[in-house]
Amino acid sequence: MELKNTIKNKKLETHLNIAVSPYIATYLLPKFLPEFFEEQPSVGISITVLQNDIAREIENNQFDIGIAREEPYTTKINSEKICEGKIALFYPKNDSQLTEVELFQKYKILSDNHPVYWNKVKQEISEIVPESQFVSIKDIAVTEKLIEMGQGISYLPLYLKMTLNPNIATRIPEEISIPLSFTYIMTRKNSEAIELFKNKFKEFIVFEQNKVNF
Repeated sequence: MELKNTIKNKKLETHLNIAVSPYIATYLLPKFLPEFFEEQPSVGISITVLQNDIAREIENNQFDIGIAREEPYTTKINSEKICEGKIALFYPKNDSQLTEVELFQKYKILSDNHPVYWNKVKQEISEIVPESQFVSIKDIAVTEKLIEMGQGISYLPLYLKMTLNPNIATRIPEEISIPLSFTYIMTRKNSEAIELFKNKFKEFIVFEQNKVNF
């Protein structure tokens, strides 16, 4: 399902159609867009949130810009890796005394909220605790809420720590290989407005990621 939000400015001279993944839409765009509009009030933006296939949509000229956490495997578009995000274990804070293995044993593991790293993570956890229970939830916001309610644990972007509910704790993964999460920006067409948006977003996401540490 697509969720479309059209944001218009009074002096609309240029318009960009942008496709983003749910994580980008929920956690980054609400901070980025006000800054962008303040600097570039004449650029109009339409945002479409897509769970997958963003690269294909860019390839088919459906959007001017795509931003996703999955590497595009096509040579027909221009793509750039713009950020490496840190991943941490998120779990209910009232069980901070438990080890990582004990958390695997006690809680359901809320998985598949990233398009790449979860297959390896699930394999490594299953080798440590064969009876581990995985629940596939692709939406990060839902995953975060379930952890807050004491219904599971998950490996999520450390960036979420910026607005973390006080009932959730984080720690560096010790029992598994620390997953990597990359962000890619994709285009097929070129214009001054596209380059402007790309450069501004790249600066923004690097600055934001540098704010968080384990």
